Amino acid sequence: MILDKKEVKREILKRFRDLNPDGDYVLPRRWLEDCCLRQMTPPRRTVVDAALRELLAGGILEERNSGLGRLELTEKGALLIL
Repeated sequence: MILDKKEVKREILKRFRDLNPDGDYVLPRRWLEDCCLRQMTPPRRTVVDAALRELLAGGILEERNSGLGRLELTEKGALLIL
């Protein structure tokens, strides 16, 4: 079970690392809900929200809204994980 904000951020970035390098580094926001939120009790869900806010505020991810919400790895994020 994911317990803290640091683990959530690691899991999100790991997922980007696992994506096909020839494609876009984009994840549906729904993945975050499926992967992290199902494993957590309601009080812990705030941890996921806080981790995502930090990744967005730090310029590591950008949020794209084309239909469903999407999380895109930025150039700064790519330099961090690749």
